[in-house]
Amino acid sequence: MPDAWSVAILCILLAALWLLAHPYRGIRHDGALYIGQALLRLEPQAFAHDLFFAYGSQDRYSALSPLYAWTIGLFGTGPAARGLLVLTQIAFAASALLLLHRLLGGGRLFWFCAASLFVMPAFYGGLSVFAYAENFLTARSFAEPLLLLALWLLLGGRSLGAMLACLAAGVFHPLLALPALALCWMHASLQYPRLWLLGLAAGLLPALAALDIGPFAALLRSYDAEWLGIVRQRNAFVFPTHWGPLDWSRLAFDTVIAGLAALATTGAGRRLYISALAVCWAGILAAVIGADLLNNVLLTGLQLWRAHWILHLLAMASLPYVVWQAWQQGPNGRLASILLVAAAFGLRLPGGLAALVLGALLFAIPAQRITLSLAVRNGLLLAGGLAALAGIADQISLSYHSRVTLRGDEALDFGVAMLASPADAALLLVATLWLVARARILAMLPALCLAATGIATWDQRSPWLRHIEDADHSAHPFLRAIPQQAQVYWFQDLLASWLVLHRSSYFTPGQGSGALFNRQTALEFERREEVVKPLEFQATTCNMMAMLTGDREACGISLEAARDVCAESGGLDFLVLENALPVSAAAAWTFAPTGAADRNFHLYDCRTVRAA
Repeated sequence: MPDAWSVAILCILLAALWLLAHPYRGIRHDGALYIGQALLRLEPQAFAHDLFFAYGSQDRYSALSPLYAWTIGLFGTGPAARGLLVLTQIAFAASALLLLHRLLGGGRLFWFCAASLFVMPAFYGGLSVFAYAENFLTARSFAEPLLLLALWLLLGGRSLGAMLACLAAGVFHPLLALPALALCWMHASLQYPRLWLLGLAAGLLPALAALDIGPFAALLRSYDAEWLGIVRQRNAFVFPTHWGPLDWSRLAFDTVIAGLAALATTGAGRRLYISALAVCWAGILAAVIGADLLNNVLLTGLQLWRAHWILHLLAMASLPYVVWQAWQQGPNGRLASILLVAAAFGLRLPGGLAALVLGALLFAIPAQRITLSLAVRNGLLLAGGLAALAGIADQISLSYHSRVTLRGDEALDFGVAMLASPADAALLLVATLWLVARARILAMLPALCLAATGIATWDQRSPWLRHIEDADHSAHPFLRAIPQQAQVYWFQDLLASWLVLHRSSYFTPGQGSGALFNRQTALEFERREEVVKPLEFQATTCNMMAMLTGDREACGISLEAARDVCAESGGLDFLVLENALPVSAAAAWTFAPTGAADRNFHLYDCRTVRAA
């Protein structure tokens, strides 16, 4: 049993790994939509006409918006987003550690399992859209810690408490809580078979739909061809048949690791793995039938494939446990462990799935039934080792290229990417455990240095995002020219319209998220997309030329394109462009970041543009 100092050192190391693997890159992805819902509550007159809100949103199904709005009112937009994110990430890490300790026990292996959960890729579902423990604030940020707490309670034999925790999570994110609630029910039913009868409650769904009660009425509706086409293009990730090979490889890996972990455990832990596997695959099958085959509005919107997040989390956390169990099974087991590690790092590479299958067979089938010659075993060990190294290099490369350049220092970027890689995390943990057993002071110093590095490099926002989130925009020159209820087109920058101008955005790709749930939103999104397409093509081309030449003035949006957009928009009031048009601008503004080129923005009233 490690003493308090040893535990403290290892916790500092885990915190450092978390910071390195989960840098803050600003309000983005779904985080922008959730902050928009909070702003709608604070300034309904300004945002009611925004495309994302005009025909209704899913805000009424989550308690996050009022909490978020209250926090923004107290502290401001940027501090509220970061503060709530930090609190939810601390809650996630704490609840995950509780769950792993109860599931896999203490000892040195616990720390490897925790590190694996913290640094291994967290994407689940299709097209790498969603991940657990995301580094931007959403309703998922609040629901996930509660659901991990539910699993901890479940393993402790407190099924009722687990279900109550799931319901509490459902207050923030019902779609995420639903599969966890099903998992709790199945886990309890495996121990108490009478509870299977509760599954009959699903028969109430058609009755609720027939009575036209709330969202259940959508069970009797299907997407028409026009709406379905928009949803398939904008929300392809909700259709499992649209997922790519990497998505299915990731799902296969999670299935194998969870299955092997179930073989190696007993009691409540085994029931948890079995339940997670069953609920995940049942959810994916239901999504294939409901979304891909039936095109049912409710079954598509429920996104039952989201059950994969629990299975993926358990697989990532259990990987060191499974590898260690395999290692102890003799020569075949050691080969299996190498192959499983190669598969974990090399799913994107050729041979990753083959390594997974062979490793699983060597783990699950008794050694006396699989006889390998020394030459074959050594050849497979060499191939597995090389594959693991190739996978590690690939992950470091991905980590490096996904990072925003820090202070313009590529060497620093690469160093942080190395430290945040799973392989280096394992080496750091081994070194720390070795030092803890011999000289705690020597172990404390590198752990603190690593934590300091994590803190220093955690905020990886671009200068533009820093300005949008943290600057005082009350005296912005554009605000005086734009009425509160006006709609603004700011090329592919939803946050600029919402956080800088506090005005409705006419169109950005992110506003199409609601197309899945609302036909009017889908049709209007497609119409506006067609309206701005010529302008966006010109803007995208000019941005590419600016990146190649370094000259932002060499190319710009034409007056004809701007005039066409204003004329055909059906509600657009103002354009924000980075190039000047040969007409009078309503206002101009220059963003002058330290150490980077200035960016000039021009505000145009569509009435002036149409008259030109």
